[in-house]
Amino acid sequence: MEVCDCNNNPCVKNQKMAEPQYVYMLLPDGAEWEDMTIILDVEKAIELSKKHPKLRVERFIKSDSKYIPSYSYYKEGVLILPPS
Repeated sequence: MEVCDCNNNPCVKNQKMAEPQYVYMLLPDGAEWEDMTIILDVEKAIELSKKHPKLRVERFIKSDSKYIPSYSYYKEGVLILPPS
């Protein structure tokens, strides 16, 4: 991270907005823990949701030092958001 002195006020140059961090989980129907697959890459998660159209790929969002359910998932390559 580059720091510049803009008008004698410190600022951060080229700072990117922090994007949420997700992990994904392929959930077969009636799965036991050993049947679930954890996926770290969004493209791989979407690919698996297309490859297994009857299954969901759940999204978990990073919160502090843990991941919590986002209640959204990929199904057949499409992101399904929770009702608002």
